Amino acid sequence: MVWPRSFGLSNACGLLLRRGRCEGSRISRNLKIAWGSLGVSIVVLAMKAGAYWVTGSVALYSDALETVINVVASVGALVALWFAEQPADANHPYV
Repeated sequence: MVWPRSFGLSNACGLLLRRGRCEGSRISRNLKIAWGSLGVSIVVLAMKAGAYWVTGSVALYSDALETVINVVASVGALVALWFAEQPADANHPYV
């Protein structure tokens, strides 16, 4: 699997980067944490939705819906970090 550069991952290395086997490419610590946060949020959402499906509990359903906000917030943080890590250029000197 190849990840696009626009998401902060190397075109050439893909998933190997997570295991530290990819030389010459770098992903910032902040983006790693943001990707991890997104992954955890999705796992929690799946667990809550599964628990609702098994039990039919309205409380679990509402909690799963609330977790959707956490997933959206994680995506927002990832996008914000991606924009923040873009290098300065002629139109955006960051002065």
